[in-house]
Amino acid sequence: MRTAGILKRGGVIPAEAFGKYVYKWTGAALLDEGGNVTSDMAFKLLRSEYPVVTWGDTDYQKFSLNQDKKTVSVWAIYNGNDPFDAAFQKSITVGGKKYKVNAIGDNALENTNGSKGLRSVTLHTGIKSIGESAFNGAENLKTITIQGNITSVEKNAFKDINKKAVFKIKASASKYKKIVKLIKKSGVAGTVKFKRMK
Repeated sequence: MRTAGILKRGGVIPAEAFGKYVYKWTGAALLDEGGNVTSDMAFKLLRSEYPVVTWGDTDYQKFSLNQDKKTVSVWAIYNGNDPFDAAFQKSITVGGKKYKVNAIGDNALENTNGSKGLRSVTLHTGIKSIGESAFNGAENLKTITIQGNITSVEKNAFKDINKKAVFKIKASASKYKKIVKLIKKSGVAGTVKFKRMK
């Protein structure tokens, strides 16, 4: 049987519930006109329809649990008007358990319509894939630093970023060529530049 988290008082979901279903007691009773109970309370334990699979960790990003239940993807990156540089930690700890961060999810960047905060992104060696339209519309995104292990870049991942953006890629010559090819194939503007870092 799958372990489950019980909602704490006030409806706050505890960290221990990450990756699990949560339960909440609900009940009802018949009252007379004076507010007195006329029948026994009927309680029922209700289970959430889905397990808890998203978790906030910092001021500007949230994570989602991957199917292997050992890794997480960057699910949402809040993009306001205040300039900021996004860097992602190699792992997060939720409920005492450590999860490796290995992907940027589809449509990860929020508020792309009119919000101009994101200026640069650094992707560490543990990140293997960039989802569809992950950074689509980040018009002020000018510097993307990739530390070598990207194996998948989905359609429109960098569509409509700054036309003068520079991709700085730390990788061997052969890996560098493969990563550049993946980025170009995803539909990035032809005006962006690529630079290999040793």
